Amino acid sequence: MTMPQSTRKTDGGRIPGPFAITGCIEIRMLFTLANSKQASVRTFGKDNSLTFVASQAMANQLFTAISGHWVTRLGQYMHNDTQFFALTIRDMGDVTNPEFQSNLAAVSGSSANAALPQDVALVLTAEPNLRGRGAKGRLFFPGWATNAAAAPGQAIDAARVALNAFGADLMLELNAVALGAAIAKPARNAYIGLTNAQHPQRPASVVELNAYTCQDTEFDTQRRRGL
Repeated sequence: MTMPQSTRKTDGGRIPGPFAITGCIEIRMLFTLANSKQASVRTFGKDNSLTFVASQAMANQLFTAISGHWVTRLGQYMHNDTQFFALTIRDMGDVTNPEFQSNLAAVSGSSANAALPQDVALVLTAEPNLRGRGAKGRLFFPGWATNAAAAPGQAIDAARVALNAFGADLMLELNAVALGAAIAKPARNAYIGLTNAQHPQRPASVVELNAYTCQDTEFDTQRRRGL
């Protein structure tokens, strides 16, 4: 059987459709921004014991813990119309598993300064003990106000420090519910890369992280549709 060839427009290794990963829990943090658009930040947890039970109660527990850290660490730099309004969890062991969403009251940023453009984000890099292209993950956090900004395109270092602290808090709260912060690795077909290198088939896996790290003060954008 001929292996698919990657091009600049197509990924030869990608398997179309939804994917399942045993022992992987998806966590999404949901935000409403100053222009009333919604954005989400997604990360994953590794269920090493395969005993984690996704439920609305667990979504509420994680929302309470993580949103509290968001207010403490980042609230002063978030526009006061930015709301962290919910958290969802989903067991990725089966593609038919439901997603559970918290139903508690939203928390808000506290900065009265003007909002930065809604697609402006600071990034946490998900750092596993892996190397190579595609090894790391990125979490784009939106909703900032101008008191988080320094020179054009740059955040103040205090915002970077605060986001790093939030990353450590996020790992702590996932550990508290017996999840290791992780990156999801869906299964991939064997394929031929852009340089004609042959890449073997890869089974689905979930890889634990060493840290979430905000590496610099440069604002990024994620080309979020509609923001």
